[in-house]
Amino acid sequence: WTGCTVQILLLLPLFFRIAQCYRRMRDTPEKLRHGLNCGKYVFAVLVSLLTSMGKPPRGLTSFQLNVIQTLGYFLATVYAATWDLVVDFGLLGFKSRRCLFPRFSYILVAILDVYLRSTWLLTYQPDCRAYVGASTFNKECFAFLISSLELIRRGLWATI
Repeated sequence: WTGCTVQILLLLPLFFRIAQCYRRMRDTPEKLRHGLNCGKYVFAVLVSLLTSMGKPPRGLTSFQLNVIQTLGYFLATVYAATWDLVVDFGLLGFKSRRCLFPRFSYILVAILDVYLRSTWLLTYQPDCRAYVGASTFNKECFAFLISSLELIRRGLWATI
C-alpha cells in the first residue's frame, strides 16, 4: 500500500460524513446546523491532508509548514470541541437543559472531552511517529491506546 492510498482510505469515513451532512442540509430545514456540522469534518480532512505532507510545498519552509499544521490542528480541535459542548452536550447553549447528573460531572466530562479529543495530535508528532515506527508491537499498542481513548470519549458523550 502506498502512503497516498492509505491516506485516502483513512479519509473515507470523513468523506461519508461530509456527504451525509450535505444531504441533510439539502433535505431538512436545518441547513445552518448541518452546514456547521459539515465544517467539523471538512476541518478534519484538511488537517489530515496537511499533516500527511512529507516535505513543504515550494515557497514554504519546514517551520512555516509546521506552523500551518499546528494552527489547522488547533482550529479543527476547537471547532469540534465547541460543537461537542454546545450542540451535542447542550452545555453552553442558550436553551436550558434538564440534567440527570450533578453540574460538576458535566464540567468534568466537558474537560475530558476536550482533552481526549486532542489525543489525535499524537498521531502526527514526529517523535511519536519514530517511536511507533520502531516496531510492530509499538504500532499496535499505540493504535490500541488512541482507539481506546476515543471509545472512552464517545462513551462519556453517550452517557451525558
